[in-house]
Amino acid sequence: MFNIIREHILYLIFAYRNNSVVVFFKLLISPLSKDFRRDKECELLNEQLQVLITQKEFQKRNQLIVNSPILSKITSLNIFLAGEKHNLESEPIWNINYPDEEINLSLHRFGWLLVKVASKKISEDQAISYISHWINNNKSINEQGWDSYSVSERLNNWNLICGEYISRLKPDDPIRISIKLQAELLLSKIEIRGTSTNNHIFNNGKSLYISGLILDDSKLIEAGKKILSFSIKRNFYKSGMNKEGSSHYQIILTRGFIEILWFSLNFSQEVNFFKYKDIAKKCLLASKFFFEIKPFPFIGDISPDFRLDFFKDLIEVGILVVERDFKSLKNLNSESWSYFLTRPKKKYPINFHHKVKRSSEIYNEPSKYQDAGYYKFTTGDFCVSIFLNPGRAVMPGTHAHSDILSFILNYKGENILFDSGRSSYTNDKFSRYGKSIKAHNSISIDGRELQIVHGLNGYPELMEEIFLGNPAKIEYQEDPLMIKLSYLKTRFSKEKIFLERQLIFSKETLVVTDNIKGLFKHKIETRFHLNTDIISTKDTIVEAKFKNSSLQVDIDCIDYNINQIQGLKKNRSNYFSIKTDNYGEFQESNSIFIRQDRELPINNRFTFNFF
Repeated sequence: MFNIIREHILYLIFAYRNNSVVVFFKLLISPLSKDFRRDKECELLNEQLQVLITQKEFQKRNQLIVNSPILSKITSLNIFLAGEKHNLESEPIWNINYPDEEINLSLHRFGWLLVKVASKKISEDQAISYISHWINNNKSINEQGWDSYSVSERLNNWNLICGEYISRLKPDDPIRISIKLQAELLLSKIEIRGTSTNNHIFNNGKSLYISGLILDDSKLIEAGKKILSFSIKRNFYKSGMNKEGSSHYQIILTRGFIEILWFSLNFSQEVNFFKYKDIAKKCLLASKFFFEIKPFPFIGDISPDFRLDFFKDLIEVGILVVERDFKSLKNLNSESWSYFLTRPKKKYPINFHHKVKRSSEIYNEPSKYQDAGYYKFTTGDFCVSIFLNPGRAVMPGTHAHSDILSFILNYKGENILFDSGRSSYTNDKFSRYGKSIKAHNSISIDGRELQIVHGLNGYPELMEEIFLGNPAKIEYQEDPLMIKLSYLKTRFSKEKIFLERQLIFSKETLVVTDNIKGLFKHKIETRFHLNTDIISTKDTIVEAKFKNSSLQVDIDCIDYNINQIQGLKKNRSNYFSIKTDNYGEFQESNSIFIRQDRELPINNRFTFNFF
């Protein structure tokens, strides 16, 4: 909260000096206006959906559903809910109370059931029994798990597990009625949030569309299509990369498009398949961009819905679905998400002898997604990945972090400098750390973020663009590889600070040069997060050992102190170092930071020598 108040006070000072105090107060009270976050495209979508909404008495109708029969004995299960190990008893208790609400809602979203069925831990009949038990014990929409996103996830996962079974049920079957009512409720509560509308609306549309296909309900299909068309324009760049600044969410969203294609082929005519084939293929290539980096780079937030390894064969299976290669799909033996796509349902005839004309070149992903700000460079044994936020700030409704000027470095197939990820969505010090500049291989000035990050150090929608500044820039040449990142930081009362970071690669060396130009004295902190437990610091040298190499970092700075941060161990600066690969979990890690307290300009040079 202190950081938020500080930035808005500094914005007031900025507004006073620029004669825009009136604008400051107009923006400050703008949340009180009905036009706050108003979006004409969202309003148009809402008008189109209102025509389709006929469900008025959901609560009463849901209470009248007779109990769904339990097909198979329910057994006690150990499951993971958003990183938390949970025991689901043989007589499940559905309303749970963990401190992190994502854990509680995960139980109602049924992603855990997908994992258990795919890994052959329970049968499909047992899965249907868990679904029936939930229906019998969760009839009040005022209880846990009835928010729109949870309804969307629940329907998506139920449909994937047993869509063909549901499609064969009689119209008066409790499961079929429940899905119908939940979909109608969702249609009346689509997550349209004006300018903050995010990926949730994609999930809403996908859920309605697929539920409509399974139930043969034209109204739900039409609503789903309208929402998906809106989401494709709103949530994705033309390249197929998501607009939310998260590599993990790119995988989650791509999974959604592949399922849309699969259900379109199995439960409708091919025209619906071709409607989404192009964007699905682009999203698949964008996901391949990240999977090709080893290990996977967790840029931005990590989704609580599924672990990354559940989609380990997303690219292979996605290509087979896009190419309608059902013969190859049937031959896969999977215990992950793709298990559910290896069993064609054949509601409509599928041509298993469809000739697949596939060229490997078609599925070569680009190394740069400039519209989305993602760049990947390789030279010799080096691979460097960069996310450069294309916006002026990290806006609401996104999953991006404060990572201006940061980069991820691999050498000889091993991660050297990592992006820490974010351990949870709770408002604790570990979650805030994951979003902050401290968790990235970058620079902070006077303890402040380089950009305004929604909810972390301010609310950019309440600030003028001139205060937020322009997006960071990148320039590069390929041979020899040289990358230049630059950013003009304008949020100081008496000066502008220009930061330029240059990365120059040679055979076994990376030279990082930071030029910081300004007028006054500032506290500069530069951080590097090293993916190893073996680090030593002495004078101007940092030494580290990795599995495939050793590293020596020579530091050429003026008036500095070098500090090593070891996990959660106490240190003079009260800093810590952690990394996250799964939501709800983190591992202690090692970082170094170089602190300077001196007048600008300064020129720092860090030479990474590998041997």
